[in-house]
Amino acid sequence: MDRFDHDGTRRWTRTTDVHIGGTVETHLRVGGLVVVGSDHRIRALDAADGRPRWSFEHDYSRLGTWTDGERLFVSFRDDGGVARLPTV
Repeated sequence: MDRFDHDGTRRWTRTTDVHIGGTVETHLRVGGLVVVGSDHRIRALDAADGRPRWSFEHDYSRLGTWTDGERLFVSFRDDGGVARLPTV
């Protein structure tokens, strides 16, 4: 992942393992985080410097991720469960 300023200056670069076992399906910003996710993994990085903040994995259910701009949610596509994840 690369984060750029509006003028095109690269702020930081980080490698994640989110694509392993699937494709990147989610790439969004919410609160102070940049969030990237695949079928079974979600990684949150600090938007300011790219440091890893937290990760979430689920081996048995496909994940869907969405935000309302302030809050971050994950849904378990196989059973319909929903959880709210931290955004700080």
